[in-house]
Amino acid sequence: METFSRFFPHYPFQDIQLVQYGQENCDPGHHFGPYVRDFYLMHFVTEGRGRFHIQGEEYRLTVGDLFLIPPDVLTFYQADVLSPWHYTWIGFRGTLLPGFIEAAGLRENAPTLRYSHVLWEALSNVIHHAENSGFDSLTTVGHICFFLEELIKCNKRREPCKVGPHRYIQEAVTYIDQHIYERISVSQLARMAGIDRSYFCSIFKQYQGISPQQYILDLKISKAKSFLKTTDVDIRYIADSLGYGDLFTFSHAFKQRTGLSPREWRTRYGSAVDVP
Repeated sequence: METFSRFFPHYPFQDIQLVQYGQENCDPGHHFGPYVRDFYLMHFVTEGRGRFHIQGEEYRLTVGDLFLIPPDVLTFYQADVLSPWHYTWIGFRGTLLPGFIEAAGLRENAPTLRYSHVLWEALSNVIHHAENSGFDSLTTVGHICFFLEELIKCNKRREPCKVGPHRYIQEAVTYIDQHIYERISVSQLARMAGIDRSYFCSIFKQYQGISPQQYILDLKISKAKSFLKTTDVDIRYIADSLGYGDLFTFSHAFKQRTGLSPREWRTRYGSAVDVP
């Protein structure tokens, strides 16, 4: 596990203060917490997958996601067993931070966003100038302000612009592909598109040729086959990594789709032997 971090114990600016930043290439299953901090801490997932727990909720995250740890809130996060995440983090405090965070739509019950390329570049610039100009320089503070402005622009919870049906389906398919390791419901996809569930299902089948439920299942089973064939990871971990609540549900879905249980499929087609 490779790690680097910087921590700044002194705070010359009360409005916006850089507290720390760093990055980590996590080992499989590596976790941190439960822990509470006294500043805002954001993690940007750059590779792999993992899970984030806050206020009794779990969020499955992958490349392109960021998650926020607010001050004085107990959190826990863990790298995936099959594809452990790499992330870069940055921490702030200051009197202006709550307003910026609220404007970005981030809160305890909505702690994640998809980050843009521009926001990632802004983060890189903050770190670059903190390293070269000092974390307490006005140049660095200026780049932090630009970073926060771009963070607000990533807020997908603002009123969406009107788009045609094909755009709804393109965005839904992209979301499914990027979050296939999470629990995904059709109702959730319809809410994200801002349209009725029945209408969403109708136009999804019109454009994709199959129902959204079938699309999700087919993709999950395809990922499961890949894991079963190329790894010896315990089947219960594969089920968990694909967003299934328990091994029975996963095995039942897999057998319905393939005619074989996951263990039988691995025995017949896999190159690895299951670990009991």
